Amino acid sequence: MAICTDWSNHSTPWLMRHRLGLRAVLMDLMAGVEIKGDEAMIQALAEFSKRNTSHVKGILNLTIPLSEFPVWILGQYLWQLGLSTESRRPMEDGQRVRYYRLNTEDVEFIQKVLDYRQLNGWRKKVGFISHYPG
Repeated sequence: MAICTDWSNHSTPWLMRHRLGLRAVLMDLMAGVEIKGDEAMIQALAEFSKRNTSHVKGILNLTIPLSEFPVWILGQYLWQLGLSTESRRPMEDGQRVRYYRLNTEDVEFIQKVLDYRQLNGWRKKVGFISHYPG
């Protein structure tokens, strides 16, 4: 499965993502919030990742170089979940500032997957099982 949206599944990878604060970051990004990479929660995610590189490697199979920027590190976690970012660089006070947001196509696809899973969860709950999609 390309994405993990079942936050009630208390597996070791789920716990690692929870400890990283990835759920809160994803909730903001899915809501359309843009980040620059200097936000406290992104910095905390990067610092935790760098302090726990061997655990991140062992549990999530990601190598986190100590020299990488927080947005790059976040991008690796998003990639594991089937997501990516896009950016824009507006002028602010005479300087270009880069803002990142989730790739719009990824969000649309993820939303369709979540809707489908919720529908199937409802069908199972009420006992409606169909061999036909939709």
